[in-house]
Amino acid sequence: MTTLNSGKIKRRGGPRPGAGRKPAKLTLKFRQYFEGSLEDFLDALSELALGHHREDSRGRVYQVAPDRAAIVYVLDRLLGRPREEGESPADLAGLLAELRRDGDGKGT
Repeated sequence: MTTLNSGKIKRRGGPRPGAGRKPAKLTLKFRQYFEGSLEDFLDALSELALGHHREDSRGRVYQVAPDRAAIVYVLDRLLGRPREEGESPADLAGLLAELRRDGDGKGT
């Protein structure tokens, strides 16, 4: 039996190679400039999301509260950003309960 496409199928669906919007030149320069500092930025984001201590010029130490925007950003990156208002990409309550159970080994 002869078919029109007798070659092997290598791909099954998905976007074509090279499809999609290409990054702007400014975006490429931005990525190139900051890519060496990725670990520093991730550390700073962690400090913002979890809170940290800061010392002023007089040697006084202040506790800086966690930043809500940093927390939301981290959760969006880990769990996926909700598509519509009220829509949740994951069962956050179930996920937190599971993490707590795994963290102390006995459950809550």
